[in-house]
Amino acid sequence: MKKLLLLLIFTLSFAEVSVFEAGDLDSPHPYGLTKDEKYILKNKKEIEKLKKVIKQQSLIIETQKKELNKLKTSFIEYKQKVDNLAQDVAGIKTILPSFDNNVKEIDLLKKEISSLKQDLNISSINISTLSDSLNELKLVVYQNREKENNDTLKIINLIETLAKEIDSLKVKQHSFKDLKLIDIFKLALKDFKKKNYKKAQEKFYYLYTKKYRLSEVLFYLGEIEYREGNYKEALSFYKNSIKYMKKNSYYTDDLLYHSGYAFEKIKNIEAAKKSYKKLINDFPKSIFFKYAKHRLENLEKNK
Repeated sequence: MKKLLLLLIFTLSFAEVSVFEAGDLDSPHPYGLTKDEKYILKNKKEIEKLKKVIKQQSLIIETQKKELNKLKTSFIEYKQKVDNLAQDVAGIKTILPSFDNNVKEIDLLKKEISSLKQDLNISSINISTLSDSLNELKLVVYQNREKENNDTLKIINLIETLAKEIDSLKVKQHSFKDLKLIDIFKLALKDFKKKNYKKAQEKFYYLYTKKYRLSEVLFYLGEIEYREGNYKEALSFYKNSIKYMKKNSYYTDDLLYHSGYAFEKIKNIEAAKKSYKKLINDFPKSIFFKYAKHRLENLEKNK
C-alpha cells in the first residue's frame, strides 16, 4: 500500500516549481489564494496605488505653497511701492501752488508728477497681475488639496470595506463553532453539490484549519478551484490531498481524471498522460475510465 501511495504521488509530481508556491501574498504573481486572500490582495494594491498618488499630490501642494508665499511677498512689496508713489504725488500736488512764480520749477514738478503717475500705473497693473496669479494659484492649491482629501477618503473607505468583509468572514466562521465538525462537513458537501462554491469553500477552509479529514477536505477545495477554471490552484490542492491520503478513496478516480485534465490545460502533457494511465490501470470500473482512455489516446496521437 505504501508503494501504491508513493507511486501515486510520483505520477502526480508537478513539472513547474511555481505550482508549489500557491497562496503567497508577497509573490509578484500569487495564485492559489483563498477568496478572502484575493480580496485583501486586490485592496492592498489599490491602497498602495492611492498612497503614491497622495504622496505626489502632497509634494505638488508643498511646491505651490512656496510659490504662493513668494507671490504674497511680491504683492506686499508692490502694494507698498504704490502707496509710497501715491503719497509722493499727493505731496507734490500740495506744494505746487507755491511755485507759481517759477515756471521752470513748475514744469519739472509736472514732469516728475507725470513720471510718478506712470510708475503708479505700472505698479497697479503689476499688482492686478499678481493678484490674478495669486487667485489662480490659490484655486490650484485648493483643487489639489481637495484631490488629496478625496484620495485619503478612498483609502479610508477601502480599509473600512475590507474590515467589514473580514468581520463578516469571522462571523460566518464563529457560527460554525456551535456545530460538530462532521455536521460542518455535511453542510459543506451540501453547498458543494448545490454549486454554492463560496459557502462550501468557507466551510472546507474552516475544517482544514481544524485538521479534519484533511485529504478529503483538500480534494474538495481543489474541486472548487477546478470547477471555476483555476487549474494550477486545483492541482496544488490535489497534490496536498494525496499527501494525507492513506488509501484509495471514493474520490481518488475523480482526483486522477481532473488532475489529468488540469495538467492538459496548463500544457503539462506528460503529467496528464501519467494521471490518465494511473486511473486506467487502477480503476477499470470507474465512470471516468472510458473518458480517461479517450483523452490518453488523443494525447498519444498528437505526439
